[in-house]
Amino acid sequence: MVGTGVSSEGFIKALSDAYGGAIFLATRGVGADPATTLHVTGPGDAKRLTKACEHLVGGKITIRRHAPELLAKPHSMQSLVGVLVGEETIIADPTGAVTRAVQLVDMARRARAFMPKRVRGLYFNPARGVVFGWMREPPPAEEARSAMESAMAEAGAEWACVILSPVLPAVGLVAVDEVSAKAVAAQRARARLARLVTTVAAAVGLSGAIATVATADIAPSDPLFQAVFKGGGGTQHDKSFGSLDGSAGFYGPVYGQIDGKGYTATGANGGGAALQFGLRDPALYRAGVFIAGGSAGPNFTMGGAKGDLFAEQFSLHLLAGELAVAHGPHKSFVGGGGDLYLGDDTKLFINAIGAGSDTFGSGGIEHTFQSLAGLTFGGAGTFGPDQDGFKIYAKWWFGAPGGSLKHEDRYGPADSVLDDGWFGEVRRLGKHATYGGSVTPPPT
Repeated sequence: MVGTGVSSEGFIKALSDAYGGAIFLATRGVGADPATTLHVTGPGDAKRLTKACEHLVGGKITIRRHAPELLAKPHSMQSLVGVLVGEETIIADPTGAVTRAVQLVDMARRARAFMPKRVRGLYFNPARGVVFGWMREPPPAEEARSAMESAMAEAGAEWACVILSPVLPAVGLVAVDEVSAKAVAAQRARARLARLVTTVAAAVGLSGAIATVATADIAPSDPLFQAVFKGGGGTQHDKSFGSLDGSAGFYGPVYGQIDGKGYTATGANGGGAALQFGLRDPALYRAGVFIAGGSAGPNFTMGGAKGDLFAEQFSLHLLAGELAVAHGPHKSFVGGGGDLYLGDDTKLFINAIGAGSDTFGSGGIEHTFQSLAGLTFGGAGTFGPDQDGFKIYAKWWFGAPGGSLKHEDRYGPADSVLDDGWFGEVRRLGKHATYGGSVTPPPT
């Protein structure tokens, strides 16, 4: 019940009629004056919805829009519950899907407590209502089944069937918790490495000495084509600037990506393009090479290698290569940085690049607003020769499900190599470029 004499089904129906779109969940916060949050997919009349909800339950009303991909292809049920429910209470769930997800996440926590060394992963098949327990070793059947049944009963998930096995079938499974999602991702990585070793061994005539490692898979996976768009502006030293960036590519175990950028600053306009490709496992790492070129006053080219390492709440970034500025210096560069996730949708970041005697970079914060269909906003301070200042920006991902900022960072496109800092550095180096003995460009 969500109000005096109002059933949850009637509550959702009344609000859906007012909104003119799908409302699939309502939650309420905690505290003396809790807000009611309505979770919707697709467009609708937000003002009519707010008025209708105020009439039924009163208090503060919040509307959160979610991309359909978040519901259809979550990274795990735990991440889905974190985005949709968090610390709030479900007051209306007409399909029961989110309530069941909450129960399964609780079941996973209890099952791991009952069998801490035996459960490798827990996965759910929504079409069949079956929980698959991926075990590290075949446990005594009665002991394991009794522990799982106890966990499911205490979590209120007796409605699901359970199958325990040391082999995980590829039958459209969704990881129940994040530990399970990482377990299957690590298994995929080992299998890909084994296939690579087998291929190389076969090429040198040693295939008989190599054993192929079996793998378990889950479906569905992230879409092959993805993109991200970013726009913003700020100041660097005594100049204002604005930029619009886009990256798109194909992202499997091998990825290929094209970066594009338009850049305008006081007294200098420009842009560039880059190509990246490499290998990746979103649960562990991303490693590749890149080439890029563009103009920020003088023309420039650069190339090198970059890599990312992923931990639970932290990412490490590394970069190295060579920069060449027309009529100016060639500089080797090396850089690095890190992301600290305060939650799945908020991160602090810092990065720095050393190019010869110059060091430049930025540090700041990003947050993804699930209520704005995953739109992410960020702000950063910038530093370096002629680059001290700040920038603010917004970015939006296309095609990568999962919803959270951390998921998009790791499963979606890699960071563009055409960072604003490069354009500030090239513009500064252009001031000191030599043209046949002169420090000014020849007339055109």
